[in-house]
Amino acid sequence: MNHKTPVELVYTSHPSWPLPETPKTKGNHGDRLSLSVLDSSFNPPTNAHLALARLPASSSPASEEATTPRTFDATLLLFSTKNADKTLKPGDATPSQRLHMMVLLARELQSQSADRGSPNIAVAVCQEPTFVGKSAVLKPFLDERIIALSSSAHVQFTFLVGFDTLERLFAPRYYGSEALMKDALGRFFSTSGDDSRVICARRTSGASYSQVDTKVLDAVAEYIDSGAVALVDIGEEVRTLSSSEVRDMVRNASNAWQRKVPRLIAAYIKENSLYAQ
Repeated sequence: MNHKTPVELVYTSHPSWPLPETPKTKGNHGDRLSLSVLDSSFNPPTNAHLALARLPASSSPASEEATTPRTFDATLLLFSTKNADKTLKPGDATPSQRLHMMVLLARELQSQSADRGSPNIAVAVCQEPTFVGKSAVLKPFLDERIIALSSSAHVQFTFLVGFDTLERLFAPRYYGSEALMKDALGRFFSTSGDDSRVICARRTSGASYSQVDTKVLDAVAEYIDSGAVALVDIGEEVRTLSSSEVRDMVRNASNAWQRKVPRLIAAYIKENSLYAQ
């Protein structure tokens, strides 16, 4: 990993990413390019990550209803070597191992979407610990890359997150004060700023929210109403699935963990004896 650049691509499904691979469309100028960003510690990638990454663009805020779900133009799996809350623990996968698993996850997504056309996916690493920081470095990086690919497409980010991450995004403690948070989120969501959006997977179905979840929803209400944030369901089996649950199951020698991660990830964990200690 090269720490001299704010963002480093370690895998792309084709050389023209994030532009479409098809030559007849990748040269369009002035088009909006919808890019989904799945940022996580990927320790390890689970079926919940897979479900989030497969969410259609028609799930995104302010999207128009369509009979056929509209896919994102491109997808980015992003790993930060600095995390606002998490530090490397004994038995955890190393950053290099996580990036390897992210590439395997990308290939899993490619194999599942092959029937819907050429997959357009990449894996990248950065050092920003917060979402607003990641958005701020991704925008100039991708703008420069798109210009180098002879296009003037405008990128709109949609960050795919779980409910825990949504809570952190709207927590003043990560910004220094509520006023600083409001300013940072203003730039994050503004069409004249980073032009980012958020899709969040619900932790529960229907209206059965916990007291903590209700508090988070109250804090996010104005952003949901404005169309900057959307809440979606990703399925009962993966809604509450976490990487820590998988790690614990591996550590406790429960073979059930293999059903909770994509096939290629399960094989990698076994081959490298990850999380066994």
